[in-house]
Formats: sequence, structure tokens, C-alpha cells
Amino acid sequence: MNRSLYPALLMLAAGAAMGRVLDICPASGSGAWLSVQNVTELEEISTTCLFLIVDGVAVLADTLGTVRSDAAHCRLLHREDGGCFTATSTGEGYTAVSLRAYGPDGSVEWELCEDGMCYDTPQGLLNTGDGGVLMMWDSWSATDRGLWVVRVNREGGQVWKTFALPTAHPFYTAFCRAGDDGCFVAAATVAASGDWVTVTLDSNGDPCEYVSTGVIENLGGCAPMTAGASDEGIVSLWSDTPVPESLDELVVIMSDRGSIESGWFSLDPLSGAGLLERVDGGFIAAGGEDTPWVCTTGMTGTVTWHHRFETAFVPAAIDSGEGFILVAGDCESGFFAARVEEGVGEVWSLRQNP
Repeated sequence: MNRSLYPALLMLAAGAAMGRVLDICPASGSGAWLSVQNVTELEEISTTCLFLIVDGVAVLADTLGTVRSDAAHCRLLHREDGGCFTATSTGEGYTAVSLRAYGPDGSVEWELCEDGMCYDTPQGLLNTGDGGVLMMWDSWSATDRGLWVVRVNREGGQVWKTFALPTAHPFYTAFCRAGDDGCFVAAATVAASGDWVTVTLDSNGDPCEYVSTGVIENLGGCAPMTAGASDEGIVSLWSDTPVPESLDELVVIMSDRGSIESGWFSLDPLSGAGLLERVDGGFIAAGGEDTPWVCTTGMTGTVTWHHRFETAFVPAAIDSGEGFILVAGDCESGFFAARVEEGVGEVWSLRQNP
């Protein structure tokens, strides 16, 4: 699950077709799945498109849904067979979430629609290890807001559905496995209060543990910007500026079922950071605009390797696997995507109109 710290810049003339990258994940071989919002500036309705990238060529695989332009949200998750799961806001006013399973060839194997209160936004997907998937989404109405989690088996049948975390405030979320006990964790940083809240779900989807850190000290006027997760724990990014110009303006909060560690995170001289994702043993990051870059780091922020791109684009989504990073973002008149490998550089890259 990948999220930008600031909105992608859409550098297009009025009325022209625009593509806004939503997410990216690995496909078979060195390929990738890519979701893009396709909209014209004069229209209030947009279409979310799913592309399959093979040998550096993006082919439209499917149309995921049509929603209000300001309500387009999509999360992607790779499957072991090279296919992917998609979670997309659907309905007039994004009143539901559509969960689909795609085979390696782009064919739809099944679809399941879920709703919560009224306005629903997909926040995370997790493989269950048996061919199924867990989906977390944010749902809110005029009076209530909270996180829902549903577990679906490999055939697309609902195993359980849980209203995991009620809250009255906006929040940023993360999602990860919780050790070897078959449990899963949904986490939220609550912007209004500064609290870090986690809820642990057992194998039946029942909440069995809540942890609230209270207001985290020494953050001053900082506010949460995004969150990510891995099996090792959960990370949240906080900033004291609305649009951070570099990662040395961010504080990283790491939580492992309630324990908190924090520290200032710097990637000097890499600046213009827009994305940071927790992976085993460290982070992957991407940023810049005129000379965008991607990198891997250790847990303390030390850069282990990085790559700079010649194409100007605004990174909007990242994902990774062993020895490689996928990155995609918005550029003039379309989108840019690339696969970068350590010690090799760009295996493929493309720039395309939506």
C-alpha cells in the first residue's frame, strides 16, 4: 500500500486528458501492474484504469470504476501467480469499495463489493498466505468514521468482516501481519489529537487488543503525513511543514504493538522527498521532480543505494521486491513508470498518455 506526502502535480492545459498515478505493484517476470486516474480537467467524473506493463510496454487491462474526480482511490497488491488484487472506490460519491482478483493475463477471476457507513476509501491490502486477501478501508458519514477490515478467500467469498477502529477524527493508516499467531494489525495516526492507535484482530477478525500511545511527546506542531507497515512494525511520518522539501524535515515514528521509537530522518543530499515506505530492514524512498530519484536505506536512514532519473516526473507510487524498486508518477501529458534494480539501473521505463 503506497501513498504520496503531497498531491501529485498535474501539469496540463485546461480540458486536456490527465493521468494521475494511484498505485503500482509487481506482475509476472519484470512486469508491473499500474492504476491511473484518467480525467479531463473540465469533467467532474473520472475513470480509474488498470494497466499491465510487460517488457516496458503498458497495455490497458481493465476499467476499475468511475467516480467523482476528487474521490478516485485505488490500492494494488501482487499475487504469487503474477496476478493482482485491486481495491477501488466506486459508486456515486464513492459509497462502496470494489475488491477484484486479476489473473496474470489480466482476466477478472472474481469481484466483491463492500460498504461501511457512507463514503468509503480503500487503505490497504494484505495477502493471507492461502491465496486470499485482507482489505482495510476508511469509511465515514456525517456523524461517524472508522476502519473496516474484511477477509476474503481465494474464491472471492467473505470469511469475516469487522468494524475494527471507530474514530471521530481524520487519520492515516497502515496494515501489517502481527507475528506468527495468525493475527493482523490495523493502525491509525489521528491527526486531530496526535494519538497513535493500533488494534489487533485475531484469526476470526475479532478485535482482541487495543493500544493507544496518547499524545506523542516532543513533536510540537508536527502532524502525521502518511503511514506504512511491514512484519517488523508500523511507521508513521510526521512533518512540521505542510509540504516538506526534504526528508530531514520529517520525524519517523516506529511502533511495534505499542512500543514507540522516534528520530529525525535525513537523506541528504537527496531532497524533495514525496514517498517513504517501510520494508524489512529499512525503507524505500522516492522524491524530486526535475531530477527524481529512488533509494533504499537502513533503519537509521543511511542510503544503501539510489538511482536518479533523466525524465522529469513527480513520484506518486512505489513498491519493491528483492533487489528492485518500482516507481511511477505524474509527468506532463501523462504518466511515467520504471523498474530499477540495484547495480543495474533502469531495466525498463516508459512515458505514456493515459
